[in-house]
Amino acid sequence: MKKIITYLLFSFFLAKTMGQPQKKLSLYLLGQYHKTLYDRMKSENPFGFGSGLQLFFRNAAKLKPMLDISAEAFPSKSKVLFLNPDGTSIDNIDIVASLFAGVSYYPIRQVYVAFSAGPCIANGNILLGVRPSLGFYFSPSQKCMGRLSYTNLFHRDKFTQKDLGVLTFSIGIKIF
Repeated sequence: MKKIITYLLFSFFLAKTMGQPQKKLSLYLLGQYHKTLYDRMKSENPFGFGSGLQLFFRNAAKLKPMLDISAEAFPSKSKVLFLNPDGTSIDNIDIVASLFAGVSYYPIRQVYVAFSAGPCIANGNILLGVRPSLGFYFSPSQKCMGRLSYTNLFHRDKFTQKDLGVLTFSIGIKIF
């Protein structure tokens, strides 16, 4: 009887240590290319690149919370000074840092649709941004992902109150 109890306890502990529970978080490192769709200074920042982190909170439901942190650079610059009608210079965007929180919906295991919103810092100004996204995984193991997203920064230009719209394609690898 002692051998059976010892064997069952050993099997129980072995099963618990060998079993791998599903992780509650998934973090992806993203590389991004973006194209400016509309902006007052579209000729000065037509494209850019960046990197980011995307964190998914895993659960059994199809609707999952997510967090998206990114930084994007617009390298295209000219030496032309653009002025507003009142004589002040028009700000050109160099770097945009953003922190978005939102939800993702998984209609199937390898595809998700997400909507997130949050603050963005562009040229020292804090702006509200929204980002709807369509994401997909290249394999069922979800080690690599791709994402197509649209980002809108509200009232980017102080003088005209025009928005900035960017289309972004991202490729990411799973960190954990």
